[in-house]
Amino acid sequence: MRRALIAVLLLPAVRGFAVTGSLRPVNNTFVLSPGVGSPLPDANDRNFGGSGSLCVSSSTARAYDPNEGIDHQPKGEFITLLKFDASLCKGTTLSRMTLKLAITSGNQSANGAFNYLGSPGDFDLLWISNDWQQGYGTPSVTAGPDVGITYTELVSLLDSTTPTYLETLHYDARHPYSAGENWFAFELDLTDPNYAGLVVAIENDEIVTFMLHAPLNSGACFNIRAYVQCNKNGTYTIRDTGPYLEVETTLAAGAVDFDSNGRIDSADLSCIVDHWQETGDGLVGDIVPLGGDGVIDLQDLIEFMTYWEPSETQPTTVE
Repeated sequence: MRRALIAVLLLPAVRGFAVTGSLRPVNNTFVLSPGVGSPLPDANDRNFGGSGSLCVSSSTARAYDPNEGIDHQPKGEFITLLKFDASLCKGTTLSRMTLKLAITSGNQSANGAFNYLGSPGDFDLLWISNDWQQGYGTPSVTAGPDVGITYTELVSLLDSTTPTYLETLHYDARHPYSAGENWFAFELDLTDPNYAGLVVAIENDEIVTFMLHAPLNSGACFNIRAYVQCNKNGTYTIRDTGPYLEVETTLAAGAVDFDSNGRIDSADLSCIVDHWQETGDGLVGDIVPLGGDGVIDLQDLIEFMTYWEPSETQPTTVE
């Protein structure tokens, strides 16, 4: 197998090869402070972690479409929380991050808790570092204020921390009601000083929560597919769709020091060569994409070669 790799190893090292990965929420929920049109006047004390969809809505957003026979008064302020475990990014240098949302234009709740029609507008992206637990409640199954994060609990959570504003994003509602689910990608401006604390937290393996909140005057309203749906019996459903963070990072040199001897040398290269095309979980040398993909292949070799150059007299020392 070494012979098959000779031609590849003679190629010059490729600098700046980025390692990408996807972070899915470990918890996701929305909380509702009901408005005049809400069928749930006690929604302040409910948890919607068992719902299949999430919602972001200004308290003034009104669903109106005469062609669809839709005319609803504002149902209240909906805030979505997305909690991410950033352990895959520990020790890396984050260079790019995109928030991807599966936004649905149509009604996502047969019981009418959601606004039935999305409307365009701005929404704020904030982050908090406090931990919280997703509950199992739905509009038809009351979880109670002691289960998970309710609107009342959100207020308490925010009292114990300071949400950090990141930036204002825009939802243009470009798809008609009948279009169903559509993906929206919001590339986040990591060069903005507002992101400094979040970037450090992610690179340090902290659990972080994104909060999507539409200000009072924005009029924005949209529904998002959930990723994790908790059930009352303790089980949960993981969906193929739902929100996620797409990240692009540079690995720390220590990530390719496979034998942990403080040097990136031929012994580390052998970890890839000797296990070429091997498959499985937790393989030493499976570094691309972020977290590995279960196979030792060309992607892993190219990334490794950005840290070790065979033309150098001495191998790279890990500091």
